[in-house]
Amino acid sequence: MPDQARTGPRFLAQPEIAEIIVNSRHQLTGSYEPHAYVVMPNHVHILITPNTALDERLRRRDRYEFAKIVNYIENTPVRAGLVATPGAYCWSSAAERD
Repeated sequence: MPDQARTGPRFLAQPEIAEIIVNSRHQLTGSYEPHAYVVMPNHVHILITPNTALDERLRRRDRYEFAKIVNYIENTPVRAGLVATPGAYCWSSAAERD
């Protein structure tokens, strides 16, 4: 399972580095709207949309598909065996809502 993050560099597992990544999403404000994120030990998932006129393909994306993508991102730490619930992983948008 690639989400287990058992190989490769794990720099993002360092709290100081993970915090930089989490805080940097605020820099997207203006051009992009961040919706969901998770900072894993060796990679990052983020769902953003542009704050401009959306391409027709993006406008057709329904709420179910959007929720499915958010769910996938926020459940990555659970699939990796790092936590039991998405909100228990502090470097994620799920933790902000809990």
